[in-house]
Amino acid sequence: EYVIINLSNTLGKLPIVQEGELLSEKPNHLGIGMKILQDLANKYYGDLSYDYSDEYFQTKLILSTNVSQ
Repeated sequence: EYVIINLSNTLGKLPIVQEGELLSEKPNHLGIGMKILQDLANKYYGDLSYDYSDEYFQTKLILSTNVSQ
């Protein structure tokens, strides 16, 4: 069994992707949100994916509920 979390946000401008990594444009911001989500996906044998258009940024996080701690 899995938990699936879908997030959708409007975009002011397209994200910056460098060497396959999303970069934050916020001043003095570490931009670790997607890294945290990827760590969760790895810990709970899941998956993280994202997609974007001119208007929306969409994130899908899948986490397994069958994980022994």
